[in-house]
Amino acid sequence: MAVNAPTAPNAPVFLDSAIFERLEHFKDVGVPATLQDLIGRATIADGTCRAVVSPGSGPFGLDGYDYWHHNPERVDAVLKALAQLPSTSQPSKFVRTAKKELPTACFFGNRTETNSLDLYKPDAVAKALFNWHRAICDLEWDDPAEEPQQQALTTGFICMATCDTAKMKLTAAAMSAFSASMAAAQMAAMQISSRFF
Repeated sequence: MAVNAPTAPNAPVFLDSAIFERLEHFKDVGVPATLQDLIGRATIADGTCRAVVSPGSGPFGLDGYDYWHHNPERVDAVLKALAQLPSTSQPSKFVRTAKKELPTACFFGNRTETNSLDLYKPDAVAKALFNWHRAICDLEWDDPAEEPQQQALTTGFICMATCDTAKMKLTAAAMSAFSASMAAAQMAAMQISSRFF
């Protein structure tokens, strides 16, 4: 857990420090590395919006498929807005601008869905699931999800892919529950690990 993260289990997951940690990584590392990666682009758009849009504050709740069921117009709008944020060398300005500018991009365009299984190659989904699972369950791995904000988002990504494969609906309430508090994020990660590792 980050040194500056509150230890209270009911503390919110997406405090400014957590927003900065995730969005800085997405902006500086994630987007440049996923230019040709539909899964990476969809999950970065999803994670970006969950970091800055409080549940119930937008025109509709963000369910598990708002970006995974990849409407390129919506994903591209989020990634473009993310790339246009100020330099991460000024963290406070970066976070303030992100919280102001990104929600508009998160709800841009229509919610036309495309079945993800038509978009994503099965081997790419399997590889993504393997990496997300390792990040949640193996803290000795190169890129562990040990921060609550990482745990909440990565658990959501695992659920998006597995529920979609099983043709199950992943509701906005279910997705919001993963980041309801630090304790909720850590519990979700523990449940993933205890059931599948």
